[in-house]
Amino acid sequence: MVGAPGEKWRKLNSLDTKVITTENCEDNRQSNLDGNYGIGLVSKVPVKHWDRLELGNSPFGMPLVIPAENKKGKQSVRFIYVADEPRVALAATLDNGWTIINTHLSFVPFVNYRQLRKIKKWAARLSAQYGTQVLIIGDMNLPKGLPAVGSRWNSLVEQNSYPSWGGKVQFDYILSNTLKPDQFEALPTVATGVSDHLPVRVRIL
Repeated sequence: MVGAPGEKWRKLNSLDTKVITTENCEDNRQSNLDGNYGIGLVSKVPVKHWDRLELGNSPFGMPLVIPAENKKGKQSVRFIYVADEPRVALAATLDNGWTIINTHLSFVPFVNYRQLRKIKKWAARLSAQYGTQVLIIGDMNLPKGLPAVGSRWNSLVEQNSYPSWGGKVQFDYILSNTLKPDQFEALPTVATGVSDHLPVRVRIL
């Protein structure tokens, strides 16, 4: 979308590029000046195919806890009402036999669960189309391992990821329906200083 969540924004229109890559980013200079917000993937492995799935958004928002600084300059939180923005899933099919699907699901309960089930069906189609294994990754706004329960996929990482200054809950997941426990290794988190979430990491053996 163009703009920022919780502030002024608009959905993409027919003139906007739906997936911006290193190949077409120069064609999107004017759009970038307006300020884009969304999800992305960075890969050292060459990308063979890009795919995008529209997930929609909840018709209503919710009061959310967001990061803030208190009067003493320390990290704190505050409540604001936020309207839900359009959600998507972005898939990169790599030339190493993997399709990686990144997403940021709605924060509205049950809406995010429905979006995850939609991604799971899409993942099956992409896997069959490209002959790849699939990972679903991202901020799913679902705690306590619910994405694994809802998708019936395995969560490769069990780690509190929010907030970044002292993880209290896991919102970020890496899901697989093919990897066995001896085929991957969960790695410890590394605070980046650029996000209010901690990254989750895994090494595929």
